Amino acid sequence: MRTPSGDASASYAAEVARLLWPEPWDAPYVTRSRQRTRLPHRDAYLFPSERHPRLLVPVDVPGSSRMLQRLGKGRSALSDPMRRLLERSVHSRAFALTRWPTLRVPGTDPTADSIEQHLAHCFETEVRVGVMLGTRRVNQKPVLQVFDLEGTLRGFAKVGHNDLTADLVRREAQSLAIVSEHEPRSFRAPRVLHHGRWAGLEILV
Repeated sequence: MRTPSGDASASYAAEVARLLWPEPWDAPYVTRSRQRTRLPHRDAYLFPSERHPRLLVPVDVPGSSRMLQRLGKGRSALSDPMRRLLERSVHSRAFALTRWPTLRVPGTDPTADSIEQHLAHCFETEVRVGVMLGTRRVNQKPVLQVFDLEGTLRGFAKVGHNDLTADLVRREAQSLAIVSEHEPRSFRAPRVLHHGRWAGLEILV
């Protein structure tokens, strides 16, 4: 079963996925089916829901459930226990039976270019990405969590997808370089692993 990405929020998730897996990958769509397919594809759970997705959590990456720590922490007495339960169960066989909404990016060629192919060169290993979407707005930059296939978190990447956000990403890269030159002792600045352009996007890792 698949549903079109016409819902306002689900469409934003699909738009972001389309930037990260451009043609020849096919258009992303929302599905609740866990039917196996031999064709190349990327599946990511939509959390907390299809109507209000804030996270794209890779289905096939152990350890990616840690992304759920960003959901609802401290907002209510129930949110933390529920979040911890989800985090423990999201990659279980039982959870696969819940038919949780999943954003699927289908393809025909596993070597087709994608953000994962680009980042694999940065980390010198095959990677998978989860996506922190945030709220759709003109200055919103998708933030990626980059995992290796064993589920180890290798780093974070910010994506500038229009003139405004590309400029913000460039300024952040410049600011981090300046801070690093001063060798601060009271705090540790993130280390820039890569900054450049890919498929029309500004990428900072």
